[in-house]
Amino acid sequence: MILTKKRMVLITLMLGLGIFALLMQLPESIVGHRGDNLLLFVPQILFLAVTAAIIFAIVLVVIFKRDFVNAQIFAFNRYKHYLRLLVKGEFTKKYRKSILGILWSFLNPLLQMIVLTLVFSYLFRNEIENFPVYVFSGKLMLTFFTD
Repeated sequence: MILTKKRMVLITLMLGLGIFALLMQLPESIVGHRGDNLLLFVPQILFLAVTAAIIFAIVLVVIFKRDFVNAQIFAFNRYKHYLRLLVKGEFTKKYRKSILGILWSFLNPLLQMIVLTLVFSYLFRNEIENFPVYVFSGKLMLTFFTD
C-alpha cells in the first residue's frame, strides 16, 4: 500500500472522529463530569482525539517510510562523535562556574517541591492526595521545557 498525502489525511480524520466518538461514550468516572455545559467538555475531548490521531499518523509515516528512518539513523551514527562533542561543550559551558554542577539540575526541582509542598499542605491546608508527586512532576516538566 502506498501512503499518499490524501490517504494520510483521510486516515487521520477518520481516526480522529472515531476516537472522538469513543471518548464521548466513556463514563464520567473516566473523563470527568460533563455537566450541563457541553461547550467546555466537547473541546477537551476533541483536543484529545485530534492529538491521538496526529500521533497515530506520525507513527504511520514512520512505519511506511522506513527509508527515511534508516537514513536518519545512518546520519546520526555517522556524526555521533560530533554530537557528543557539542553536548559535552554545552554541559561544560553551562556548569563551568557552578559549585554543585549538574547536581543542581536535580536539586533545584526537589527543593522547590519541598517548599511548595510545605506551603500548600500546611499553610493553606490542601487535602489533595499525593500532592508532592503532582508538584514534582509538574515542576520537572516546566523546567524541562523552559531550559
